[in-house]
Amino acid sequence: LAQRMRAAVIDLGYEANLWIGRTASRFHEKPCMQLRLRSAISLGRWLAANAGDGALFKRIPAVCWDWPAVRKLDLLNALMEGDGLWKRVGDHGMYFTISRHLADDVQRLAIELGYSASIRRDEPSAKSWNERFTVKLGRRSRVRIHFKTIKRLEPYRGTVYCLTTPTGAYV
Repeated sequence: LAQRMRAAVIDLGYEANLWIGRTASRFHEKPCMQLRLRSAISLGRWLAANAGDGALFKRIPAVCWDWPAVRKLDLLNALMEGDGLWKRVGDHGMYFTISRHLADDVQRLAIELGYSASIRRDEPSAKSWNERFTVKLGRRSRVRIHFKTIKRLEPYRGTVYCLTTPTGAYV
């Protein structure tokens, strides 16, 4: 993944240095990756302004919501490859972040692509200063309605409307 990310950045015309390891202050964590770009100040400013500045404030840039479904699926797969995991590729998975906004965005992205998605919030632990959000993704071919949740049935005569949106998703 790290080498593919570096190659993609180089293809965009930037010089990129890659570092993978542990920082002295976070030695208890798994190795992390840093991809440093040279002569990319304008790109860095754009990313900070549109994708958030720092892990706690990450989000999916607004421009991505106008992309076609195939590009959105590429984005979801890239997000999952970086900070998520598929239990069965493309079927069920989990995405992890400390950014509430990014968790909301990943949930929206997944729903727009036909996944069911829910968010779980975990309190900070001994190893983490921040709360963590887990976005659970799944695909279901059928949804089961449990009639025991219906309190009462009312007879109705009239027009029934169906909510539709351009993306087919309503969050």
